[in-house]
Amino acid sequence: MTDHTAQNNKYTLTFDSFEQLLHSLLNDIGDGVFFITYDMKITEINDRACEIFENSRKNIVGLDCRELIAAGHKRRLNEAFRNLKDFEGWAGELTAIRKDQDQFPIDITVKKFSLTNRTLFCLVVKDLTEYKTLKELLRQEKTHRREMYVTLKNLMRAFEKERSGIETGISHRIETLLLPTIEKIKRESTADVRNTYLDLMRDQLINLTSGFSKELDGRFLRLTRTEMKICKSIQLGLASKEIAQAMNISFETVQAHRRNIRKKLGLRGRKINLHTLLMSKSFFGIPEDQASGVREQRTEDRGQRTNPLLLLPSFETTLE
Repeated sequence: MTDHTAQNNKYTLTFDSFEQLLHSLLNDIGDGVFFITYDMKITEINDRACEIFENSRKNIVGLDCRELIAAGHKRRLNEAFRNLKDFEGWAGELTAIRKDQDQFPIDITVKKFSLTNRTLFCLVVKDLTEYKTLKELLRQEKTHRREMYVTLKNLMRAFEKERSGIETGISHRIETLLLPTIEKIKRESTADVRNTYLDLMRDQLINLTSGFSKELDGRFLRLTRTEMKICKSIQLGLASKEIAQAMNISFETVQAHRRNIRKKLGLRGRKINLHTLLMSKSFFGIPEDQASGVREQRTEDRGQRTNPLLLLPSFETTLE
């Protein structure tokens, strides 16, 4: 009798040790573990379950496990318990509730066990809060990258359109301004006029590489030889009567040329003084100080018959 009792005590100690080992293993698991009876009551949990639901073991054990699940998801859990057969499992994502009614996503796995006189369910719960947060951040990052891609694509299209426009503008300038000017230079016998055309061509070639910053300048290439001479005279500060006298043409002819010049330079209908425009830049290679000197000399010689254009060296007054 004594030996038999001792042997039973030996097995009892072994069972107690096994129970302690089981609890130790459950607490080492990174997910929450719940043992549920057939009537849905919680009989045992591990420490991680308390952490996930931010509650104590005393408050959780004995609860109906469905009290930890949000109202909209309780039906799914009921169906899982009802339809499971022995040693079958079910898994899904549900919304759980902490003690402060804070809802959070969980991944839950349910396993059914039928023992000799008892049915148990084992629930393994994983908190998906961090996973969902990272997933949302990833989604936002993908959306941001997609938007950046669309923006860059649109920018590339805009750059391509701008490049195409620049190429078209260069081709147009070469075809409508530079090539005709070259033909004028080939036909021109007067060195002074040729040099004027060459100066304008030089400015235009420079502008082709600087983004067309001087749109107006190229229009001077459209002027005829006579119109360019009149522009030089205007830049020197000569009045229309003085230009007519110097070039041996009528006052009305000078006025007609001035109107054509304003039209070709895009000044028609605009309150821009032609002399002011010509003096704003060193057109025709006449510096401001030299033009001022000519105007002063012209003032001193006023009343004399001297041709004002002859005050500039190598200025050709012969008409086309």
